[in-house]
Amino acid sequence: MPEINVNQETVWLQANKDFGSMGETCPEKLENQGKALRVLAEYTAATQLVKMLTAGGDLLTDLDKTTPEPVHRTNGLITTNNDLILHVNLADCEGIAVNGFSPKAEKEVIGLLHGSCAIVGAGDHLRSLEYLADTYEVEPEDLTVRLAPAAHHESYKFPQAHHEYKEGPGWQDYTYQDDEGLWHINFHQRAIDDLVRFGIPTENITDSPIDTIANPNYFSHYKTAELGEPLGFNGLFLAKR
Repeated sequence: MPEINVNQETVWLQANKDFGSMGETCPEKLENQGKALRVLAEYTAATQLVKMLTAGGDLLTDLDKTTPEPVHRTNGLITTNNDLILHVNLADCEGIAVNGFSPKAEKEVIGLLHGSCAIVGAGDHLRSLEYLADTYEVEPEDLTVRLAPAAHHESYKFPQAHHEYKEGPGWQDYTYQDDEGLWHINFHQRAIDDLVRFGIPTENITDSPIDTIANPNYFSHYKTAELGEPLGFNGLFLAKR
């Protein structure tokens, strides 16, 4: 079964291997996506799916300022539209779901952000949050954030680490070498700490304890490379109630 989080403002659905991959190359992607949408339909009246393709995309797409299409190539989606379901497929990268009441729009604004090592390192996730806070006049302390399952540092290890992670700004506290000489990158914790430094209270942040590499119920591209498992993506969905 998928992981469901429902409150007065949003419904958040995290699908895993039980639902099957929703990646572009998966023949059953539409069938698997449909199963997730049927679960979502129990909690939200939203019907229009908007998918985020993260490879080579824009920093952020504000769906209130453009015509929502079935697919947007971007690293973030935000909207106040009650009819939109935001969707991204992830494996080991961080998925950041955010929402808060906008005094300017006089309604709830929701956002779904892609948080890879590169994006977190460049601070692009924070630039997206700055846009949300400035454009929709939501104070950081009034934002609620949920972090999806992602690669955790215990499992995310490499024989070598790029000098950016060893010496680059902001990474010193999140990169380390273990007793076997392997390098670990804790981009998951850095993303959390960045959110707190941005001004979001820790009590407003829900962090998934699931490590996609270690948990056999989740697709992982790191694990695929290490063990030769089938390539797959975990679907993440966010909509307003």
